[in-house]
Amino acid sequence: MPEKNRKNSRVSLYCLVTFCGKRWAGTSAATLANLSLGGCFISCDSVPPPGEQFKLTFGALGRNVNAVAVVRWVLPGVGFGCQFMRMDLHSSQSLHGIVCHLRGENAPLLEMTAIADR
Repeated sequence: MPEKNRKNSRVSLYCLVTFCGKRWAGTSAATLANLSLGGCFISCDSVPPPGEQFKLTFGALGRNVNAVAVVRWVLPGVGFGCQFMRMDLHSSQSLHGIVCHLRGENAPLLEMTAIADR
């Protein structure tokens, strides 16, 4: 998707992402290739159809993100772009911290944001 059509700019991030949904029997693993506050691109050979919802988990910079996402577009044999639909407060704060750090911006410390979950 062209960058001009995005609400949130993406940052490069390559890390392991695990996900499960109707298309996958059990949990599958792939590479998260870029990330924004609104979604990410997952690089994998077997892509689900647009509109499919699934759960995903990834971690970077000592922070973990768990979310429900929906497939928005696919590149067959390459991967798919997804939009985050739901995540808890801790995951939302972790996502914000990861993206801010990768943009070179100040981000809240994980220890400080974890207090809000109590």
